Amino acid sequence: MSFIEIFEFAVPVFLMISGALLLNREMPIDEFLKRRFSRLTYPFILYMIIYAAVLFLLMSFVSGFSGLGHWLSNLPLNYNWYFWTIASLYLAIPILAKFVRHSSFRELEYFITVLIIGCIFYQITLLFGIRHYIDLNLFVSPMAYLVLGYYLANKDFKISTNKIITIALVLFILTTLFKMSGHILPVPMQLIENYEATRSMILSSYIDMGLAQIIQAASLFVFFRYVYESKSGFYLALNNFLNGSFTSKFILSVSMASYGMYLFHHT
Repeated sequence: MSFIEIFEFAVPVFLMISGALLLNREMPIDEFLKRRFSRLTYPFILYMIIYAAVLFLLMSFVSGFSGLGHWLSNLPLNYNWYFWTIASLYLAIPILAKFVRHSSFRELEYFITVLIIGCIFYQITLLFGIRHYIDLNLFVSPMAYLVLGYYLANKDFKISTNKIITIALVLFILTTLFKMSGHILPVPMQLIENYEATRSMILSSYIDMGLAQIIQAASLFVFFRYVYESKSGFYLALNNFLNGSFTSKFILSVSMASYGMYLFHHT
């Protein structure tokens, strides 16, 4: 179970890439919904139709059909948490993009600072069972990964490329080991992950908003951003490998099928 923490960055990094690619462009709402949102919804609707038909047949011939209400209650409105999370965020992108593009880096850093403080606050209150009514879900929510991705994709750091890559790699390894420690050592999981900040009786998200998860995802994002800019040393060799014909085609192929993979896996 602890080894799953190595790959828990997947959805946060996907959101960060989405933020980097979608928040930096001007797109009318109707065009965005037609071009972007439809790509998300049409495959899911098709999947839902097939799923509902199979579910109906199984309930009718295997377990016995007991009414429309029972059938509807078993439709995957909660199992496909990934689709509902992404769909909710995509609806916000046309508005969020205007905020981000018209914000300075200092204002974005203010957002990220409140995010970090909120993560720490929620994890401490969760650990000690402290009741409170402080709602920071505007900051501590999956939407934060979109903003963070845009910021890290456009921010120029004042140190060398290879140093940035090394720091990012070290942070990724340390946070991954820290997350794994909760499964093998007596470390309170409330200090490692936080799924509670965006969960209620109405709205749920399985995206970890813990500080360790944010650092793990952000460090991997930065690592690959700068690996493609490296011009010397071992990282140059990695750059050449990633830009090789076979590797590039493989990455492109996986990227084109990634949504279907997520849709199938998170069902």
